[in-house]
Amino acid sequence: MGVSEEHGRSIMTSLPRAGAVFATGFQWWWVVPSESQVGLMWPSTARYWTGACRPGPQRRGRLPRLAPRLIHWPDDDATPYTHPLLLYIAVCRLAGVPPVLSSPAASGCDYR
Repeated sequence: MGVSEEHGRSIMTSLPRAGAVFATGFQWWWVVPSESQVGLMWPSTARYWTGACRPGPQRRGRLPRLAPRLIHWPDDDATPYTHPLLLYIAVCRLAGVPPVLSSPAASGCDYR
């Protein structure tokens, strides 16, 4: 999940524990467990990106890619993930919008 560097700095101070955080340009990215978007409506100030993976080798004739820089690793070293619900609430607070939670069924999943 990515936000601007400015929001990223505020989020870091508001979370009880932050997992791994990477930066690409002026965007900060948090590592969250897969499917952390289910039931959450992320505000427009955030970018939730599914299926992120490590970039492959650089091909000839192409401009070099900006490699993500690690800017934070959790002190406890237990897991690189940030709790997605706490992160979501912090992002909503900074965006000035109330958190909106939907049921999994509303997003197309049937858990009956």
